[in-house]
Amino acid sequence: MRNEEQEIQFKYLINCAVLLSCGAEKILVDGIFSGRQPFDIMDSQLEEAILTGEGDFAGIKYVLVTHCHNDHYNGSKLLKFLKYHPGTTVFLPANAKLDHDKLEGLQARIIRMDGLLGQLNRVNFGSFQIEYMCTGHLTYRYPQHYCLNLIAEHANVLVTADMNLDCMNFLKDFTKKEESWIFANAIVLWHRKWRQQLLDLNFSRIWLYHVASEERDILGYRKKTMVHWKKHRNDVLNWVMLGEEKDEIY
Repeated sequence: MRNEEQEIQFKYLINCAVLLSCGAEKILVDGIFSGRQPFDIMDSQLEEAILTGEGDFAGIKYVLVTHCHNDHYNGSKLLKFLKYHPGTTVFLPANAKLDHDKLEGLQARIIRMDGLLGQLNRVNFGSFQIEYMCTGHLTYRYPQHYCLNLIAEHANVLVTADMNLDCMNFLKDFTKKEESWIFANAIVLWHRKWRQQLLDLNFSRIWLYHVASEERDILGYRKKTMVHWKKHRNDVLNWVMLGEEKDEIY
């Protein structure tokens, strides 16, 4: 569906990959990643369109990376992207591997995210702001994971990717507007404590994502997640499970 009056819109792609639009600005989140990983693989046509800036992906000026696992980030593909998108601003975790010699002449602005666990940071771009915070990783100790919040005048959207859900209380420190959306890993459905904490944050809409297809459910996360979704979906009416309609624009 498309609502032209929405201040922020998004197109869900795959895994945690999302194309956000805020006015004339386009922001790609976790959309440049490796084919060597246990979650869904991006088809070559979609990947080429993203990297070269075709169709909906023309004019992307901001790239956000929550963390550097292979299903969220690939340094060599990012360099290819930057060749086609001069002047791009990239938010990268401090531990991201990137060939700095090849950055010469690409006119990219690299913002290295760091900071203590739970520390809120903000970068102002005039018409919008981006906040980021170190939150750690969901399934094992990996400190270089960040949640990122896109803030417009009347709306915001917070992307949490694979954040450590035991750090959910940190999310209350992010700026919230009248219309507030959050992308949450669908594993949040697995435990009552996590579901309740997410409900208590009182976002306008909760988008569940990062659910592998049945064919790529190598780790068995999808099967368990969908059992909980079937059980609890009627209790969480403002929650939406993404992944069935990848071409939808919200």
